[in-house]
Amino acid sequence: MYLAYIDEADHTAKNDFTVCGLTAIPVENAAAISDEIQRIREKSGAFTEQDLLKFASTSRPKTCTPASHKALKEEVIEVVQKNGVSFLGYCKFNDAGAIHDADKNRLFGFNTLLGKFDGFLKEKSCHGIVQIDRLDFSKPTRRKYKDGFEYLKEKFRDGNEYPSGYKPLENILSISMSCEGSSHLQSINDILTGSLRYLANGTNPAARKALQTQLQSVLWQNRFGSFKENGFTLRPYDRTKLSTSVKAEYEALRSFLNSTSP
Repeated sequence: MYLAYIDEADHTAKNDFTVCGLTAIPVENAAAISDEIQRIREKSGAFTEQDLLKFASTSRPKTCTPASHKALKEEVIEVVQKNGVSFLGYCKFNDAGAIHDADKNRLFGFNTLLGKFDGFLKEKSCHGIVQIDRLDFSKPTRRKYKDGFEYLKEKFRDGNEYPSGYKPLENILSISMSCEGSSHLQSINDILTGSLRYLANGTNPAARKALQTQLQSVLWQNRFGSFKENGFTLRPYDRTKLSTSVKAEYEALRSFLNSTSP
């Protein structure tokens, strides 16, 4: 059994890439991982019970230096590396001329990750429980989903919608909503998803390289060691109609994640 946490990173802003992430945690290791993160927080001496341990440097307490915050995030990733945690990431390129629809972008990402997680579970012959970070929708999206709970019910009842119809998420037993600060395990997904966001949209080459190394250690790989269409999904899948410059950005991101081209 796996516990999965899903979230997006900075989706309201129009970044080059919309980024979403799912962290799959073996149930048998969940308590030990949570205890380790609590220990990391206490050892730092900077976090109160009200402070959130997240990827964004702006979220750190004033008493936590940037260097200490970076070290704490690295410790968290070391914990997940040794406890069988797997990360599934999603990136979609946002064309500069396209209208930015934040809800549409993240829901496409969530649907993709739910489908990939269902495949992950089938590969491992087990089942999973999913928690998605708080779903607040804009007015246009509420024409289809009056609130986040309607979306969750559709995912559990019908699965993912495709042109040919719905495809059930057969190995996912439950899909619910969570919020920041409700679990130390959720901090893991925030840190990993934030790492992927910076890897896709950041500008510091050294920082991107360090994050690449960390993510590669936890991304779900296929039996050939490739992340493509397993732990890492890049969209749109068909890039034949994209401009040369956009294709270059895609291939640069694939290269960072050591994936193969279709």
